[in-house]
Amino acid sequence: MIRIKLMERLEARKDEMIKIHRYLHENPELSFEEEKTAKYILDFYDIAENTCDFNHEMNRLRIGRDFMSR
Repeated sequence: MIRIKLMERLEARKDEMIKIHRYLHENPELSFEEEKTAKYILDFYDIAENTCDFNHEMNRLRIGRDFMSR
């Protein structure tokens, strides 16, 4: 049930995710120096989800931590 709901939500945002993917790959940055990438992601979630409640640096570190833990 959860998987079906997740897949539906992903499918609904497919075009948006493709746009993000293309932008990030057209604007590469060195590892652990992803300032523009972090800002792009934070801006996306702030606009799309309204979930950013930490300052920019804390969000950047959280994104890195979450990514590295997967």
